[in-house]
Amino acid sequence: MKTWFMRGTLHIIPTNHLPVYHYALKRMWFEHHGRYMNKPDWPPRETRENTIYPRIVEALTEKPLRRKELNDKVRMLLGDAAQPYARLFSAWGGIFKETSYSGLTIYAKPCGKEACFARLDQ
Repeated sequence: MKTWFMRGTLHIIPTNHLPVYHYALKRMWFEHHGRYMNKPDWPPRETRENTIYPRIVEALTEKPLRRKELNDKVRMLLGDAAQPYARLFSAWGGIFKETSYSGLTIYAKPCGKEACFARLDQ
């Protein structure tokens, strides 16, 4: 499968190795590579985990989605509360690196020429 791992970059690893990688690298991600997500004007990690992570999982229930489709669906699910999260869907990873390291999302098979994201449990 394809997802973010060492050095905060994309890697392809055997699916059965995923739990080992998550266990070994999760702390490093949130303490080192994830620090760019802790900007003062961004919602704190706990708020992201409780507010946006569940909406991302919900948005991916039916099928894998392209980044823009996923962004649009999550914004719709969040409604008026969506604005603080708009920049978290950037092309450099953003919220998807967090959800990947949390064991929620992975890269799916490409949707044409674009990347698609899927729930890990599906």
